[in-house]
Amino acid sequence: MNSLSSNSSFAFDRPAAMDLLVALCELYPSSKAAELAAAKIGISQWQLTTGLSPYLLWAEILAKAAAKKDGLHDLIANTLAENPDSQRREFFNALLANDPKPPLNHDSVKPSKTPETLLFHDDLTLPISEVPVLIGALEKLVSLEAAICKIEVNTASYRGFGTAFRITHDLLLTNRHVLFLKGEKPEHLLVTFGYQGTSAGSVIECDPSSAKADAIVDWGIIKTKQSMDDAIPIISLRQSAVPPKGDGAFVIQRPAGDRKRVAYARNRISFVDSQVVHYTSDTQTGSSGAPVFNVHGKLIALHRAGGDPQEVIGQAPIRMNEGVRIELIVSGLEKIGVVLPDVL
Repeated sequence: MNSLSSNSSFAFDRPAAMDLLVALCELYPSSKAAELAAAKIGISQWQLTTGLSPYLLWAEILAKAAAKKDGLHDLIANTLAENPDSQRREFFNALLANDPKPPLNHDSVKPSKTPETLLFHDDLTLPISEVPVLIGALEKLVSLEAAICKIEVNTASYRGFGTAFRITHDLLLTNRHVLFLKGEKPEHLLVTFGYQGTSAGSVIECDPSSAKADAIVDWGIIKTKQSMDDAIPIISLRQSAVPPKGDGAFVIQRPAGDRKRVAYARNRISFVDSQVVHYTSDTQTGSSGAPVFNVHGKLIALHRAGGDPQEVIGQAPIRMNEGVRIELIVSGLEKIGVVLPDVL
């Protein structure tokens, strides 16, 4: 039996299958990249659940590939062809070699009983004593989330999107690389508040000539052309907190320009210095410019980049995301005369 083409379900309980899931997430870390890879083996975007994280999306793609004739074989072969220099190439070749025991699919043979283990290689459980703290953090985030918006930017040559949030009565904060796409000045800017759930939100136009930014720290501000609703909270930069290593980093974001989401699991701060904060909170393209909060709902960073994979012996590489310390932004804004309110 061809272990990569049997018409059966994907064996998430088998080590080789889970290693494949992790490998695909490493090579195609965005939902868009995963969808394009799936389309090449005949799995259309409309067949996939929208709004999933890349990890869960790849799990769904693998399940559908396992149900297709030669689906897994073609997926792995395509991946190997597109990534010939990948450190995983020997692993992919071994899967394509049709080992005697099917490593990826469940078939008519009853699977052996194995001890319980972490299903997705990540321990997303929580000590019960920490549940009240998490509930308190999420309640605080809910009270602030209306301040976060989607920002759409058009320059002479490019169009892009990101995340921004309200910091004064008429100013929004985001990244410089969001406002000045490929270094070009913005010509047209729109922000959308309340784009979540079934709501399309409300759109406000911004003044491109008001854009100011710092290329080194990677922050940018923009003024709205019309008044923002008083119900939209202001997130205080002056009430920011020092982020300790090991604490949680909660990112409210617009991944892929889609509806608002919050990263709250597997979100530990791994590194802090005077300029940046690194954290394992999940983000995607479009999350740049998002506020990063601690467990008490205090602002700790402005999200700006995905980090390089961190190699850990015996484990899959961990991708650390990066935010810039709020203190640097406050200093920069004060130098150009921006008055920041002392709001809670």
